[in-house]
Amino acid sequence: MQLFFEDKEWAEAAHHLKETIKRIPKKVSNIEMLSESYISMFHEGNDFLNLEKARLTIATYLSRMKTTVFTLPLFPKAIFRLGRVYEVYGSFEGALEVYGMVLELFPKYHKYKLVLYRCVVVMLHLSNLANADAGELMRKAREMAEYCLESSATDQLDTSNLSRDDVCMLYARVLKRQDDHYGADTNKSMYNSTMSEIFFSRKARKLTGRTASTHLIYFSQPLTWLTLASEYSVKSEPTISVNMYDEVITLMKKSGKKKTLDSSFLLDVASEYAKFQEYSTAISYAQGAWMENRFNPRTRELLGRWDEDYRWFFEAQERGARRVQRKWKTRIWSLDYIERYHKVCVNRWEEKLKKRHYDMRTREKLTYFAKAKWRGLFLFEDTMATRIQRFYRAVQMKWLWLSARRRWGRARSEAMSQQC
Repeated sequence: MQLFFEDKEWAEAAHHLKETIKRIPKKVSNIEMLSESYISMFHEGNDFLNLEKARLTIATYLSRMKTTVFTLPLFPKAIFRLGRVYEVYGSFEGALEVYGMVLELFPKYHKYKLVLYRCVVVMLHLSNLANADAGELMRKAREMAEYCLESSATDQLDTSNLSRDDVCMLYARVLKRQDDHYGADTNKSMYNSTMSEIFFSRKARKLTGRTASTHLIYFSQPLTWLTLASEYSVKSEPTISVNMYDEVITLMKKSGKKKTLDSSFLLDVASEYAKFQEYSTAISYAQGAWMENRFNPRTRELLGRWDEDYRWFFEAQERGARRVQRKWKTRIWSLDYIERYHKVCVNRWEEKLKKRHYDMRTREKLTYFAKAKWRGLFLFEDTMATRIQRFYRAVQMKWLWLSARRRWGRARSEAMSQQC
């Protein structure tokens, strides 16, 4: 089983780990490996059943682990993994509670800033939901983000390996959300300085292009936020990616352009919402894509997966289309239809033959499909043409011979007259 786990064959590893746990239920390392296998299987296949199995496995892992000097460092890691499961599952309140447990019980955890970062991500998303205390959430999120930024250069024991650009972007989004909530620009200078730092960092990595010279120009373009949304989607950060997509939509509405809001864009946004099971919003975006193109395979596949009514509707459409196809195939392969279609084709070729009597492709088709009427005529024409060509060649050869004989006779008579 260890070999399957190291080779990342998660399904086989999970199968053998379950059998091992039945025999040795007290060995918590096997339970930890089983939870990691289920989480990896979820990321590969996007099957939420594996995520539920991972949650139950981690809960079992925490309940069976004895608190000792050796096992105590394993608790925050397991609890944090449980918080990540809750977050992907869409239970953000539960995830925030679990992260708070790690921060409160394990302040010396070597990935303490990573837990703070996840808390800020969850708070930023919760602040956009209805009935949420956005002001209090943003206040706490700002404090945590500032702590991550200030301690990044001094804390050498923390092994979170957070990207400063990611922390700065999250901090900037918190400042923007706080200003939007209170309807003021109190954080504008801090927001601009943070975005300027992100701009120059991306410019140093040649990610800003050649048109933008300042962060104001760069971040006023919808394409910039669209690129950032795609990057965070690749990093498996759907909540931040959704936040970036919202900024794209806002800028597009301000500019009065709607070219970016095509079906592929709407489906990308819907897919990000579906990653944390916010299916109502995902379906609303997918419906917009469906209204633009009702036969887009990706749109129909996603709507059929997320909504039972759409699945039934699409299946009914497919059944109706298949029934119509069967009817047409039956009609097409019937003898009467074949005869009618044969007459139509022959009439069309005959009309073409009237315009171009020597069109070889038309003559070939009529020779094959209308033998009784045209094949004898075409054979007669070919035979007569062959005989005329042979006669003409024979006459031409005779003319050439006579012409040469006349020239020879004329030259002979001239030669004899000169001798006389």
